[in-house]
Amino acid sequence: MTSEPENLYHHICEGGYLVDDERAIIKRSHIEAAIDAHLKLPELNWTGRKTIGYDPADQGDPNALVFAYGSIVEHIEEWKAAEDQLLESTMRVLAAAKRLGADQIGYDGIGVGVGVGSILNDKKFRNHYKFMAGGKPA
Repeated sequence: MTSEPENLYHHICEGGYLVDDERAIIKRSHIEAAIDAHLKLPELNWTGRKTIGYDPADQGDPNALVFAYGSIVEHIEEWKAAEDQLLESTMRVLAAAKRLGADQIGYDGIGVGVGVGSILNDKKFRNHYKFMAGGKPA
C-alpha cells in the first residue's frame, strides 16, 4: 500500500492517479494486486474456458479483443478499422480464436456488433454469444 504523502506526490507532481481514491469504483491498489495473482496464489484454480471477448467498432473507435483462460488474461489486441469493415475485423477475431485455441467468442451485440453472430455462423464458428455492453442490468 502506498503512503498518503507518496500517493499525493505521485498524483500532484508526476500526474499519476490517486492510488486509493475513495471515489474510484475499483481502487488502483486492487488492480495492481490482481496482476499476476495466479502466480502469487498458485493453490487456487484460475483456469477455465478459453474465451475471446470482442468489442467491435467502426470508423473512429478502436476494435478490441481479449483472450482469457479462465480468470487469466493472456492476450489483448486493439486496432482501428475503416468504415464498413465489420467482416474484416470479425475475421481477425476468428483467426485469433483459432491461433489462441479459444473455445468461444463473446461479443458486444449492440450497434456495430449486431452482425457479428451471422458472420461467425457463416464461417462455421457456432460457439459464440452476444452480450449487451451498453444495456441496462437486469
